[in-house]
Amino acid sequence: MSLNLLLEHEDDPVIWRGPLMRQAVRQFWSEVIWNKLDYFILDLPPGTGDVPLTVMQSIPINGLILVSTPQDLVYMEVKKSLKMANILQIPVLGSIENMSYLICPECRKKLIYLARVVGNRLPEKLTFLF
Repeated sequence: MSLNLLLEHEDDPVIWRGPLMRQAVRQFWSEVIWNKLDYFILDLPPGTGDVPLTVMQSIPINGLILVSTPQDLVYMEVKKSLKMANILQIPVLGSIENMSYLICPECRKKLIYLARVVGNRLPEKLTFLF
C-alpha cells in the first residue's frame, strides 16, 4: 500500500502538512484490511518528522531496523532516529548500511565508492548506542 496510489499522477509530490499526513498514516493502519500478516514492514522517510513520529506513536511496533548509507548527513539522521526510538521505548533490532560497496559483475571485485566519505564507520558507531 502506498500513498502514491491516492495521487492522480505517480510523479505528483505529496505536499501535505503534519495534520493531514498524520491522518493518512492512521487511516492506512486502521482502515485498510490487512488480513493476518506474519510481518508488517513500513518503509518510512528518513529523519524524525511527522510520518515517523506518527507511526511510532500510533501503531504497535515490535522493533525498528535502521537503514542508512555511509555519509555523514545520513549518519546524523539515523542517530536522531535511534534516539527518538529510545525515547519512545521502541526496540531497535539492528541497522543496515546500503551502498557501502558493489561487486563488479565482470571481475567480481569489491568496489567501495561511498564508504570513503566517512570510512564505513556507521555500524561501529551505532553499536555503542544500542
